[in-house]
Amino acid sequence: AAWLAPAHGRRPWQTAGVNGRRILFAAAGLVWLAAALSMLALWLATDVQPRFVASNAVAAADIEGAWQLLRGHDPRRARPGTVRVAVLEQRQFEWLLNHGARRWTGAAVTLHIEPGRAIVRSSLPSPLPLGGRWLNVEADLRQSRTLPTVTALRVGELPLPGWLAWPLL
Repeated sequence: AAWLAPAHGRRPWQTAGVNGRRILFAAAGLVWLAAALSMLALWLATDVQPRFVASNAVAAADIEGAWQLLRGHDPRRARPGTVRVAVLEQRQFEWLLNHGARRWTGAAVTLHIEPGRAIVRSSLPSPLPLGGRWLNVEADLRQSRTLPTVTALRVGELPLPGWLAWPLL
C-alpha cells in the first residue's frame, strides 16, 4: 500500500504530534463519559419492579356504562358534520386508559384528576433488554387553552423538566 505512505515515509496517524494525541485522548474520554452518563441515566430511569399497579376489578356496571357510551357515540350512526362530546367520570377514563395500555404495552395506568390538573402514573415493562426492569413514569399535566401542558415528568428516579416531555412522549 504505497499510496498510503506519504513521501517522508510516515503514515498520517504517525505524524500527529503531542497536540494531536491530546485531542485524540480527549475525544476518547468524552465518548466514554457520554456512554457512562447514558448508562447511568438508563439505570436511574428503570426500576426492578412496577411502582404503579392498577386494579383489575371490573364491575358489571363499568362494562354496561362502556357499552352505552359506545352505542351513543357510534361514528357509523352520526350525521356528517356533527360534533359530539363524551363526558366521562375519572373512573371510566382510567378504566379505558388501563384497558388500552394493558392490551398494547402490558402497562398499568393510574389517573388522578383535580380541577385544571391531572396526574398520570404508569408502569410498563422496559422495551430494552434490561433483565425485567420497569419504566415507571409520572406526568403532571396542567390545563391550557389547547393541549394539556406537561409541567413535570419523572421516569424512574430521573426527574425531567416539563419542556422535555413532549419530544419524549
